[in-house]
Amino acid sequence: AEPVTERTAPGAYGLMFHLACRRGDVAEARELLPRLLAAIDVVGVADAAQAHDVVRAALAAGLDPAEMRPLIERVGNYVGHRLPSSDPWRRLLDAQLAEAEGRTAEAAESFARAAGSLGQAPEVMAGHRGTGHVGAARCLIAEGRLDEARTQAEAAAPFLAHWRGWRVEELVAVQRRLGLGPTPSGPDALTPREREVVTHISHGSTNAEIAQALFLSPHTVKEHTSAIYRKLGVRN
Repeated sequence: AEPVTERTAPGAYGLMFHLACRRGDVAEARELLPRLLAAIDVVGVADAAQAHDVVRAALAAGLDPAEMRPLIERVGNYVGHRLPSSDPWRRLLDAQLAEAEGRTAEAAESFARAAGSLGQAPEVMAGHRGTGHVGAARCLIAEGRLDEARTQAEAAAPFLAHWRGWRVEELVAVQRRLGLGPTPSGPDALTPREREVVTHISHGSTNAEIAQALFLSPHTVKEHTSAIYRKLGVRN
């Protein structure tokens, strides 16, 4: 993505911002967000799919929904265009903010409506539709509407069957809360953090070295290591 040019700036800064959020570096994310918005203003249009991804990452990292609203307000399909509230992409984006603000009933409806209509929107992949269903299921769980949540979770699974990463991790988390899906075992049972720890173990690092590398306490690393051994069925 480097060197950044005027044309590539929205994509480049969006990627940098997304990575900062996924690393949990909120300070860097807040430094990059104005650059992303400024780059979008120069180009004159914001991509809906990019906004969806980075908003999800930002909210998960702990940024306030109000900080992400200016980005959502810029989203459109071409220069000078802004997505109306009825657009499937806008429904998905608004649902993300509503969930983060605790308006889970409203978010559940918006997620479900987005998932059901995204097939007619431009530049949509299966993962986007699956994520809409997952969001609806998550919010319906919060509302205690478990039967509806199961329906949404089951609808999400086919869309995410060939995906990996955070979208699938969110689906699996919902499935576990609803008692759906297979019980993971072996390597599939490891959490993302446990995978980081086991990578360091495979390189011969001590618990103290792993703690320093991952900014964890040695006690936390020891707990992760015990869980890894248990899940993999090994002793050392």
